[in-house]
Parts: sequence; structure tokens; C-alpha cells
Amino acid sequence: MTVQTARWAFQLDRHDVRSTLPAAIREIMQNGLLYRTFEDALLPEFLYPMIATPRPWSANLGDTGTFTRTGLLNPVTTPITGSDPSTQTYGIEQWSVTMDQYGSAIDTNMLQSRMSLASKYLEDVQKLAINAGQSLNRIARDRLYGAYAGGRTWCTTAGSSDTSIIVQSVKGFETVLVNGKPTPVSASNPLNVTIAGVANTVTGVNTGTSTLTLGTARADVVGDAVVAVNAPVSIRPGTQATAYELSTSNVVTFKMFRAAVARLRKMNVPTLGGY
Repeated sequence: MTVQTARWAFQLDRHDVRSTLPAAIREIMQNGLLYRTFEDALLPEFLYPMIATPRPWSANLGDTGTFTRTGLLNPVTTPITGSDPSTQTYGIEQWSVTMDQYGSAIDTNMLQSRMSLASKYLEDVQKLAINAGQSLNRIARDRLYGAYAGGRTWCTTAGSSDTSIIVQSVKGFETVLVNGKPTPVSASNPLNVTIAGVANTVTGVNTGTSTLTLGTARADVVGDAVVAVNAPVSIRPGTQATAYELSTSNVVTFKMFRAAVARLRKMNVPTLGGY
């Protein structure tokens, strides 16, 4: 957050200079002047786009690109007993990126801008530029949090036994990896989940109503944890599966921070200056 220091101003009414002057001079000392400038609002730091890794984009190849990452082989810590080493395979992961357009607009009356205390046109241009930065910052933040918190939610509405459940968020339940490629969930490509610790599957997602379609009917209870089999690791006090189960008695400990750092290092995650 950027904090600006207030501009110094000499206020005639506060210092009471006016009353000590002759009446004829007091008339030429105008009080309550209107400063011909717009003061700046507080601005965010725009930190989230700094976390994202820039990717080159080739021209004339459409608006969607698919990237592929290969995994590593397991380390070998035992000597070879025969003439040939045992064979291994490595995993393959793919993800897609789609280019989208975002924008905003302000109707500027140029006549009004010329008659205002300062140029409203220039102020509108500045506000649009700041809005563009805020939008990119918010988009990057939502993508980051969506990736971390996806695949882990809870039931928000109790219901009788059926194959649908209304949850707090459907992020992380829309796709399932098929041969390393994200594929929309369906009856033929279900996503394995656990609901309140019991195995189930997700075969459909309604993002508008935050509803998951299940492979097996069940009675819903508010607070039931819904966790995808591929949900990111979440370190919480005790055995709480979601944020819904956290209470004032759940206190974070130094041991939990060490466990988080150990997992990041085990997964070869770059430190980005320290984590």
C-alpha cells in the first residue's frame, strides 16, 4: 500500500491572521481556495503478477495453447545386482492456457473536462490505467488461490439422499487428468473424491449453482468435507479437512511451517526469495 504525505497548507481561519488586519485588506484575502488538482487514491502494490512466470506466445496459432511438463525418475540408491538396471518411466502433465480480453471504459465529457477544476480527461485516462493494473493483479490472485484451494470444499445446504450436493466452491472439480491432460468430468471420466471421509465420484459440475453431480447418492449434511483425490496438500491443525472445520482452538504451530517447507523442498519448488 502506498501512503502519501499530506501537502502543507497555511489556513487563514486557523491561524487567525485575518482578524488582525485592517478591514480593507481583509477583503482582498480570499478564504476557501479550491485547489486545481485531483488528489491520488491509495494504490495496491500489484504483487500477484510478479509470482506468475511469463510465457512466450507464438503468433498466428490461435488463442489457446497447451503446455507439457515431464516428471523426474525416482532416485536409485541401491547397487545394480545384474548386468542391466531396472527400467523406469516418468509422468507427463499437460495444461492449457487461453488468451482472454479484459477492459473497462469511462464516458468523458470533453466540454465538462475543459470547465472542471482540472482535466477530467487526463484523470480518466489515469484511472483506466490503474484499473488495468488492478484487474491483472486480481486475475493473478484468483488463479493462484484457485489452484491452491481447489478440490477442497464443503457442503453448504442439507438435503435428502440424491446425487447432487451444493458446495462452497466448485474450483478444482471441473476437470480430471486423463493421460496427463485435463478433461471435463463426466460419467465416463469421473473425478474420485471423498465426502465426509467416504469415497464417491463427481460426474458433473454446475458452476452457476455451485452444485456437484455425484456418482453415488447420499444425504447431505452442512459442513461435510468434499476433497478431490488430486487436491493440493493442505496443512491444518489437527485433522480438519476444510476451513469450515477450523475453530478458535485450532492454533498454527512452528511444526506445521516446517512440514510445509519440507514438502516444498521435496517437490523441488523454487524458493522465490524464500518460503
